[in-house]
Amino acid sequence: MHRSKPFSSNHKKLLKTDRLSARQCILPVLLFLIIQLSVTLVIGFFCGEGWLPQEEMSSISTGLSAVLGLAAVCICDRRMGIGALGKGSCIKPVPSMRLPLILFMTLALAVAVNFLFNGLVLMTGIQTIDPLYQKAAGLFAEGSFAFQIITYGILVPISEEALFRGVVYAFFKSRFCGSTRRHITAILLTSLVFSVYHGNFTQGIYTFLLSIIFCLLADRGGLILSVVLHMGVNLVSLIGQRSAAYTAILQNPSDHWTILLGAAVASVILYYFICKLTEDNSL
Repeated sequence: MHRSKPFSSNHKKLLKTDRLSARQCILPVLLFLIIQLSVTLVIGFFCGEGWLPQEEMSSISTGLSAVLGLAAVCICDRRMGIGALGKGSCIKPVPSMRLPLILFMTLALAVAVNFLFNGLVLMTGIQTIDPLYQKAAGLFAEGSFAFQIITYGILVPISEEALFRGVVYAFFKSRFCGSTRRHITAILLTSLVFSVYHGNFTQGIYTFLLSIIFCLLADRGGLILSVVLHMGVNLVSLIGQRSAAYTAILQNPSDHWTILLGAAVASVILYYFICKLTEDNSL
């Protein structure tokens, strides 16, 4: 298996001089949350007054929050000199002939990890005693399918990856640099912040696991890979809700353990080949 390049002493010095301040991380996160809360309250008021359809409230507020939040993160990144959303962060150079194959494998990985992580979490049964998750799942399914695709399948992944795998992960990597162990710490801390952001225990476990994969792919190919993987995972969930086979598997995941095992094997194989195709971009 491919091994990451060792950290040289010069590389350690470079990373230490490029440390991000806490302000450079906290301010974008606060703005993102404030925008999300403000938009939710405004859209809720409009829906309550009958000016917007009640069933579309979640999709509209989430989509608008994602657009405004992304704009705020981009402005902070530029004005504060964070540099987390620069060209080298968004897409790392790979041979142009490889990129379509890498993206295809990333989408295939999205299908595999969606089944695997959903199945593992749902097998615990914690979703049945988690009212916050049940409410979130209901909101996720509300509204027209077109709005859901645009909001949860496109806008949310882009904005969340810009903030969490862009700014937040860049901050932790700048603070925990110099060794593989410290890099793993940066991944775990980023994933913890991402899981807490989702606001309920069931989604917290699921998104924590996903975030680890998002971070690993961002390391390999830049934010484009974590965005594509995030989009794929969300789209599989949205489309799967309308599939009898998908819902049957996840309603009784312990009865379909062979599918989960296959998803685990497929995830490892796909990630291995993505690493091989992007091996020049290893840390």
